[in-house]
Amino acid sequence: MMGTMSGADFDAEVTDIRSAMVNEINGVGGTALLAATEKGHLDIVADLLKYTDMEGARRKNRSGFDALHVAAREGHPATAATRGHIEVVQLLLDKDCGMVEVAKTNGKNALHLSARQGHVDIVKALLDKDPELARRTDKKGQTALHMAVKGTNGDVVKALVDADPAIVMLPDKFGSTVLHVATRKKRAEVSIAARRRIARPLHSFSCPGRPLETARS
Repeated sequence: MMGTMSGADFDAEVTDIRSAMVNEINGVGGTALLAATEKGHLDIVADLLKYTDMEGARRKNRSGFDALHVAAREGHPATAATRGHIEVVQLLLDKDCGMVEVAKTNGKNALHLSARQGHVDIVKALLDKDPELARRTDKKGQTALHMAVKGTNGDVVKALVDADPAIVMLPDKFGSTVLHVATRKKRAEVSIAARRRIARPLHSFSCPGRPLETARS
């Protein structure tokens, strides 16, 4: 006669089956977790994470995005989904705080993505987990601040510079600081926000017979 399965063994087998289903990859490299994260479905993400291991949480789709990248990119202050996405980010970080360090093949991490899209709440949440993230660069040598000044959200610029004022002066691989980028992109608001975060004001050169004047920002 075949032995009967104990309650504990049955529960373990059910958990294994659920885990396999949750981590199943579809034809475009996506998982249920990636899909729920993209839509900001907090309750579904929370349930899926119960059966997702670290490898599953960090799994990337064919575009190179993992769940944290997707959540950081998708949250938008003008939509009702904002609360869902910031809470999804928190859930993912609670599951695996090391996800903040995971980058795409181009070197961009979740902070780069959220900064570029202007998602200030997500930027702050990521910096709370690791303030050093502000100095991480992609393969072009760009920090998240370089990404932020390409957008239009001055609050994101302020959050990044408040986390580490020195990043204002960090150049990318082409020698461009964030002020170069902001000027090139004609981002007056973010350029001013960045300059006002510099601790010590610059001074203009004096002409003969004229006193030094503090340069206006």
